[in-house]
Amino acid sequence: MSIDNAAISQIAGLAKLALSDTESRQFAAKLETVLASVKNIENPVTSNIPPLLCPLPLQNVFRADVVRPSNDTETLLSVAVDRYGDYFKVPQIIE
Repeated sequence: MSIDNAAISQIAGLAKLALSDTESRQFAAKLETVLASVKNIENPVTSNIPPLLCPLPLQNVFRADVVRPSNDTETLLSVAVDRYGDYFKVPQIIE
């Protein structure tokens, strides 16, 4: 793929770059390399790769639902700025 000077000038203008002729040629060569690399990955060869639902060999990643003791209400509410019965009381934020 060949990049012409008009395309380089347009790209440099969009990027607000002032390029000399030497820099424009170097930029064109590097841009052609990048575009060739992108062209290579447009159509990957996947014929030897089996289809997968999940790329990692995971089974059940959820932990068991086990009832465990928790802190008591009074201990938790002892740090509350304000409380309403057994609940934290916070300022209203919705009008």
